[in-house]
Amino acid sequence: MRFNVAIIGDGIGTIELYRSLREKVSEKFVITIDNINYPYALRKNAIAENSHKLQNFAQKIIKLMIISSPSIALNINRDVRYKIADGLAEFYDKFETAGDRLVLSDAYFKSYLEEKYFAINVKDVQILLNSINDFDFNRYIISELLKCYIGNEKNIFVMDISLCLIKEYFYELFPDKNFYFLDEFILEEINKLDVLKNNEEKSTVKYRVSAYRRGFYLSCEEIFKEDFSSVKEVLIDEN
Repeated sequence: MRFNVAIIGDGIGTIELYRSLREKVSEKFVITIDNINYPYALRKNAIAENSHKLQNFAQKIIKLMIISSPSIALNINRDVRYKIADGLAEFYDKFETAGDRLVLSDAYFKSYLEEKYFAINVKDVQILLNSINDFDFNRYIISELLKCYIGNEKNIFVMDISLCLIKEYFYELFPDKNFYFLDEFILEEINKLDVLKNNEEKSTVKYRVSAYRRGFYLSCEEIFKEDFSSVKEVLIDEN
């Protein structure tokens, strides 16, 4: 099958990003989640190599690659024939003009932001990310962790795609704050690129994971209430 759009990442929030897109466009998607190497953010010695492998594996016959992880986006090859959407430019534009701000991210993107900006307020939320990507949505644990991460800041930038799966917690616990989510930045960039068609045809999708196919698709079915039995396990090193 010829795919038009590739979405790559290492977390299950990648699926939610696709779900936000599928009703708005008519395209053939292929989603590749390198879950065996999750989290990329803690594999600093291998993140560039793994990101290139994931990009090369997923880039065949596409016009757009959507990257759901800032850590991966910082390590890919940009000299390619297709468009790339990662939401980072939109994030920087909004972040640099916002006052009283906090960023929630993984450890790798945190380190990058601390080098890019002076005296930035950014929290490493890897413990919460691990819980979500282990398909553990314990309400008490999620709520308590968010209360630990978020203080008096007014503008909260949520820069990991898996945290988009728990948006309701942010709004319920902190109704007086302004939240900016990574998926919204990515969708904004996709709209600007204007490369996806929209007609009466439904979008189609193929899911690929690098490991644990059965556990992955069964957990996804429980969370998303959809059929994921067609998920295919692949070797990212394949040519």
